Amino acid sequence: RHSAYAGVYGSYPLSSRFRVGGKFLSGYTYYPERKIDDYRLGDTGNIGFATGLSVSFKAHPNYHMSSFVDYDLLPSCVPGTHRYLHSLTLGFEARIAF
Repeated sequence: RHSAYAGVYGSYPLSSRFRVGGKFLSGYTYYPERKIDDYRLGDTGNIGFATGLSVSFKAHPNYHMSSFVDYDLLPSCVPGTHRYLHSLTLGFEARIAF
């Protein structure tokens, strides 16, 4: 899969320790052709969208934790269909900065 997306990212501090963020992206996704047995996938592309929200917590000056949820709307890799793939991702990260 090859993709190029552009959009808006933003974040807003709620306090000295908490921050909320978000993103909205749109772009194009292309799937190269793949053959699996007698099935042909790919050689197709279309526009897609991605959104996301995050909450970050600064536990220590060098230690940050955040959780996020992303929702992506991607085109199908099956040629000739106009269906979209809905993807919801939940995640957590911890960062140590030196």
